[in-house]
Amino acid sequence: EIRESSAETLLELLDLLGGIDLKRRGAGEIQGDLSIRGSSFEQVLVLVDGVPLNDPQTAHHDLDFPFLLDEVEQVEILRGPGSSLYGTDALGGTIHVKTITSPEHYSVRGKFHGGAFSESDEYTSWGGHLRVSVPLLNGGAAISAGGESSQGYREGTDFRVLKASARTRQRFSGTPVELTGGYMDKEFGARDFYAPYPSWEHTETLFLRTGAHFLPRGSFRLNPVVSFRRHTDHFVLDRDNPEFFQSHHETNSATGIMELLFSLAHAGSLAVVMEENGDWMESDQLGDHTQSRTALGLEYQTPETFPLTVNPSLRTDLHSRLGLIFSPSLGIGCYPARNIHLRASTGLSHRAPSFTELYYASPANQGNPDLESELSFSVNGGAAFEPHERIALSLALFRRADWNLIDWAREDPQDPWLSQNLDEIVTLGTELSATVRLPLRLKLKGEYGYLHRERKETGLEYKYSRSYPVHRLTTTLWGQPVWKIRHYLFIDFQSRNESDNVLLVDLILSLPAGKFSLSLVGKNLTDSEYEEIPGLIQPGRYLGMRIDFEWDNK
Repeated sequence: EIRESSAETLLELLDLLGGIDLKRRGAGEIQGDLSIRGSSFEQVLVLVDGVPLNDPQTAHHDLDFPFLLDEVEQVEILRGPGSSLYGTDALGGTIHVKTITSPEHYSVRGKFHGGAFSESDEYTSWGGHLRVSVPLLNGGAAISAGGESSQGYREGTDFRVLKASARTRQRFSGTPVELTGGYMDKEFGARDFYAPYPSWEHTETLFLRTGAHFLPRGSFRLNPVVSFRRHTDHFVLDRDNPEFFQSHHETNSATGIMELLFSLAHAGSLAVVMEENGDWMESDQLGDHTQSRTALGLEYQTPETFPLTVNPSLRTDLHSRLGLIFSPSLGIGCYPARNIHLRASTGLSHRAPSFTELYYASPANQGNPDLESELSFSVNGGAAFEPHERIALSLALFRRADWNLIDWAREDPQDPWLSQNLDEIVTLGTELSATVRLPLRLKLKGEYGYLHRERKETGLEYKYSRSYPVHRLTTTLWGQPVWKIRHYLFIDFQSRNESDNVLLVDLILSLPAGKFSLSLVGKNLTDSEYEEIPGLIQPGRYLGMRIDFEWDNK
């Protein structure tokens, strides 16, 4: 599905998924704020191969993903609370991106793409990448490099993105050990992104990870992981007058995780997770700050053969700023019939304010060092039903109550945005999905989501929490019904709170020819003008082409 989709980046891929609201600030990988089930963009945890990618400065940078989309093998989505499993920030949901394993043979894969936006031929975009894999010692290794450049889709949205990564997987006495590194350099025009100025921003991301998978010793398995992330951010409020206001931030995060898995035979399984995390930041505007977290988590799973599965978990975090935090959750599932699965879960989650929410100060935005941490309690229920081997249906219902939700607010449009805690906000929602395998090698998937939010009116204008899709219906049809031509059709209808309805259509047609594949790509074919973040017009129609090349010496 990933390779057949119209997506060129992880952001575009996530934007195709139901139940997820990606409020993008522009084309390509400029920036996107991720929301699940109506959560704020700060309430979603992003993991890469089991370790957090979240930025302690601000979640605006959580999707600065330093790998190519071709290096993504699978994306797992946990809708609902995940703090009991993964720690703070997992209130609305968790995105777990799993990257590829280095093949142990020679292979070369490349891609080139280019196109133009409908506003003018002046606004073009082009890019490409190359990945080479080779056998190495007792395993394999791969290196990748690529980038994208564009004049943007309107004045002040130009961007340039460069990426490079390397990975290897080696076996030592039968134990596989992985080492992965990724680097991303991104600069872009940020006109009207945060305030009515022709802003500019330059970020760099370095991500390193090493981990091992010790083979089972009887009923016991051990998986240690160590990671490091460095992110720098240079922001200029007015690129025509850089001396008016600019800021430099550098944040570093180091994480060590030890996962112990116990098989209890006929009594189920137990997972024990120990985690140590440290963040430190140097900033000319926010100041220098540090925070640390030590965590212990337990998760139990009854045997799959039981008619009723019970999955309790508890995580305790000792946070340097918040103190001791308990995050319990409970999941229950059963199969009343062979093709019906019923499930219910509940969980408590927490989030500490980001450094930007606490300390930021500019002519347009002011932080608040007295902010309290967010608290969220969720209840979820659902069912999955397969009436036929070609048909899969699912239903989910949820209720989430947020206390001390943090947003930027103001009384008058001439005032700066102020970071503050809000009163209780309750979000109710429903999610429906259906997947059907049709004749002629076609697959059809439809997803519908509904959100309703209950909150006290304050008379203030809010920057983020009022923008969410009340109704969203997505339909995807893909396959190869005619000759060799593959197609991927994506239709997205959104009825967003406080904005007009919008209909978006993406289509990609691909013709494979040996080791090559030629694709015609169309995005937003309806040329709809719409906003996902108030005041920020999204790209119009994009028409382009893509050439893929793959050689594999298996």
